[in-house]
Amino acid sequence: GEKTLALETTSKDKIASLLKVKPTEIYFNSGATEGNNYAIKGVALQYKKRGNTIITTKVEHPSVYECVKQLEKDYGFNCIYLDVNESGVVDINQLKSALNDDVILVSIMYVNHEVGSIMPIKQIGQLLKKYPKIIFHSDITQALGKTNVDLSMVDIATMSAHKIHGIKG
Repeated sequence: GEKTLALETTSKDKIASLLKVKPTEIYFNSGATEGNNYAIKGVALQYKKRGNTIITTKVEHPSVYECVKQLEKDYGFNCIYLDVNESGVVDINQLKSALNDDVILVSIMYVNHEVGSIMPIKQIGQLLKKYPKIIFHSDITQALGKTNVDLSMVDIATMSAHKIHGIKG
């Protein structure tokens, strides 16, 4: 009802303020797994006429990795899985060499969920500015509340509220 709508509006305003985004850019769902599926499959299927390549890393959360694997297996997308170095950080040079006009989506987490490595999101975003048709997605779930999250370089970010004392689902 009306109270629910008011609460949703207030919540979006507060979250937008914290993340320095517009309230109209925030969508609620059951959590990061659903958000990752919507973001990745949504972009891939919406923009498949632009290109057929998706880039991610070998260390993504299963909700990203398995989603990309499914697009590769069931829809014939060309998917590139980037390596990470001994510190668990994605290799920027490998990303650079994988970029071309066929890439439509790059999905790289902000902070790794197992080893805590912080990915060079700003550097990746600056690199992708040279490719305006590429959508840059980042799962920021593990970064929330633990590091200063800068979303200025990201087109789509997904997160789970329960990681910052919000409700699950």
